[in-house]
Amino acid sequence: MFSQNSPDIINKVTALHSLAALNQTTIIDRVEVIKSDEPWMMTSKHQQALRDRYGDTLLLSENGAIYTSIADYKALGKAQRGLIAELDIAANEVIIKVCLPSVMDELYRKINHSDALKSGHSANKSVITRSKAQKLADTLIKQAVQQDATDIHIEVNQHTGKAAIAFRVFGLLRPHRDHVMGTDAWSAKDITESMSALINADAASNNGAPQSFNPKEPLDAQIRMRTDDAEKNIRYAQTPTGLGFKVVLRILPIEAEVKETQKTVEQLGYPPAQAALLEEAAVSSSGLMIVAGPTGSGKTTTLSVLIEQLPRHLAIYTYEDPIEYTLENATQIPVRPDSERLNWATLSKNSLRLDPDVIMFGELRDAVVAKEIINAATTGHLVFTTLHTNSAIGCVTRLHDLGVTYLRLAEPGLLKVLVFQRLLPTVCAQCALKADEVRESRALQGRQIERLKLYLKSNLEHIRFANTSVNNTCTHCQGTGIHGRVIVAEVVEVDATARAYIAEGNLTGWDAHLRANGWQSIQDHAKDYVLSGKACPIFTESILSEKFTVPDSTDENVTENT
Repeated sequence: MFSQNSPDIINKVTALHSLAALNQTTIIDRVEVIKSDEPWMMTSKHQQALRDRYGDTLLLSENGAIYTSIADYKALGKAQRGLIAELDIAANEVIIKVCLPSVMDELYRKINHSDALKSGHSANKSVITRSKAQKLADTLIKQAVQQDATDIHIEVNQHTGKAAIAFRVFGLLRPHRDHVMGTDAWSAKDITESMSALINADAASNNGAPQSFNPKEPLDAQIRMRTDDAEKNIRYAQTPTGLGFKVVLRILPIEAEVKETQKTVEQLGYPPAQAALLEEAAVSSSGLMIVAGPTGSGKTTTLSVLIEQLPRHLAIYTYEDPIEYTLENATQIPVRPDSERLNWATLSKNSLRLDPDVIMFGELRDAVVAKEIINAATTGHLVFTTLHTNSAIGCVTRLHDLGVTYLRLAEPGLLKVLVFQRLLPTVCAQCALKADEVRESRALQGRQIERLKLYLKSNLEHIRFANTSVNNTCTHCQGTGIHGRVIVAEVVEVDATARAYIAEGNLTGWDAHLRANGWQSIQDHAKDYVLSGKACPIFTESILSEKFTVPDSTDENVTENT
């Protein structure tokens, strides 16, 4: 493999000749042989990412060609995936054209100084000709991204002609104002036309819309859009209501934006002991690792970070609906639940024919997929998946509900690690309240506060409550009292003792055994954040759906006070 920085020019030219021969082409030695009207993809995120890393030695075009002056196969592979993603074309339709370095230099000079090419770029044309309705959708998504929102909720009331929009930021819904009109109410007509444009134009062009927009019918679609910082996948979900219709747009990054600062699960927020169990399980040669939690709890992010750390010599396949993060070391396969050939059951049966070392199923939904996952995990493959449960041990119960017997689940080497995680809101440091500043209100109930004060009495100096008062004017958190979220989790290693409990179906006994031996539950993890003043006790209880209880004689007093 040779890079553009190789000092040995002779070796580099030899490598280019070998690359040209491999791709059954000749080396382009002058610019004139390239068509002057070549539609270069200068605004592509793939183009920019490649250029940032490899300089002016790789160029992508909209005719499915990669122009290159380096024999760096990793770079070419990345460029190929970029074209496939941009153009939705088959891998075998990508053409590699090998150029001398001087030709690449001249091409970039011509492109960078050609106003005609820049103004004639197809992406720029699409921006110029976008309708008012499309621009409104663009603006909403752009503003949501700027505010770190994960979802956009749109409620259209066709009787009043008004619509309400809210962004989910750090797990909380915040009303979004129409700043042009200066009101919280939006025009139902404008929003309806915007959603119609989003589905009928953008989604259809990306093969994401199974049907045309109809506010009276449920609709699911996947839409690819570009914002200022990166390209996003928008998961569109729509349902009719009694007064109109409701739309939820989930914003998913195509590139893993956590990679720059969060390269390990410990950096995601897992304590060192838990992170060690996860990372050790992730390098097993076989078995099943499950990350559980509700929708939007960061399960896919955790699995993506683990998979990114796996050795590059492994054959890794992921099956996802939709693909959330681009993983350079994995072959990622989109699942289409409504397709006969690309649904979860069919793809899970096909997965073992692809000679995998590691398989990740984005979600375990039914008995058919559960059976295939168990088969893969017991035939020499390492399998990752996610479940919707309310505890790590609950993964066993859920698999049993899907038809996997306790004896099967207790087989040595099958279950490796079970994880349950949630995202816990953190208090805004600018407006957080001390315990003696908290007053009774509709948001903060006095009886609950008194119980929490009793439980946390030895740590009240450090405890902080979120300021959810209607009079909170904090601009840092937009008056919500919350700014940020952290992972709280519990991790269970399935060892010989655990398998004995599983074989008997004695999950209650297993839980008691873990707690008696100092195991850190998700409640324990969350309590650490509460005691440090980072998390509000009231929000923590609401997220975990479990009260903080006093484990001594004061229990009676707590009962009386509550």
